[in-house]
Amino acid sequence: MSEVQILLSRCQELGATFSPGSDGKLKVKAPAPLPAHLLQELKQHKPEILAILKAISFLRAKLTTPQRIGPLILEWTGERDGSTGRWVDDLMAARWALNVQAFIDDDDKCWWRLPHPTLQ
Repeated sequence: MSEVQILLSRCQELGATFSPGSDGKLKVKAPAPLPAHLLQELKQHKPEILAILKAISFLRAKLTTPQRIGPLILEWTGERDGSTGRWVDDLMAARWALNVQAFIDDDDKCWWRLPHPTLQ
């Protein structure tokens, strides 16, 4: 688990939720104010957090049904040319955040799915 994932977990344990705001801002909602040291860490890691939120949105949209892993990664990263400027690490962090499950289907291919049918 990365430093950013640990930070997000600590904040989520306090009830915080995150969303991208306009103009590259990070919106944080929590039932009580977060401690100053956590707010400072969030500011320091804002670009990484925003990248993970973008990846979470991508996976939620794509995993309305199970999807093969390879094509998802290629689409996220910009096929083979890397033209999107997005990183596999962000996609893996989003996978962790959403608890995406990997499985091998009858076709012997690797697939991802969201953990609960209600989320799909």
